[in-house]
Amino acid sequence: MPLLPRVNSDASDNTKVGPIGSMQTISGEGYTIRVQVKDPATIRRVSSSTVTVFVPVSIDVVDGKFDLNPTHWVLRTLSGQEVNGTTLSQTPTAIGKATVTGHVEGLIPFIDYSSPSILSDEASLSLIQLVPAGSAGEPAGQWDWPQPTPIKTLPAQQ
Repeated sequence: MPLLPRVNSDASDNTKVGPIGSMQTISGEGYTIRVQVKDPATIRRVSSSTVTVFVPVSIDVVDGKFDLNPTHWVLRTLSGQEVNGTTLSQTPTAIGKATVTGHVEGLIPFIDYSSPSILSDEASLSLIQLVPAGSAGEPAGQWDWPQPTPIKTLPAQQ
């Protein structure tokens, strides 16, 4: 199933923005979390039309409970194409759907089934956004790569 780009993916003035590796404190209805999106992103190619990019994250729930659903994450390429996060049970360190109250670290998988592939070797990663449940599609956090990161330079996922 192809993942379609979202119509409005620009960060608003209320969105916390920082570079990859930075820690952001984000509050929403019933939670306050500290989130760090880390490098390096890694890649797994199943075929020429099925590519998965894994982005490591660390989340601490400071207050309340947080809906840790990978579909609340969006990966954007330099050309503006977007792939939503997804669950991936074949990867032991992939973050799945859960409500968390403590600390969690793992990988957010972004699977591209499109043809031609959004995550082709010619594409470059630009940013990651967190769009929590109940936010009406408005990103709460955004992490930018300081320079566009070419897909072809990502290390392979083991």
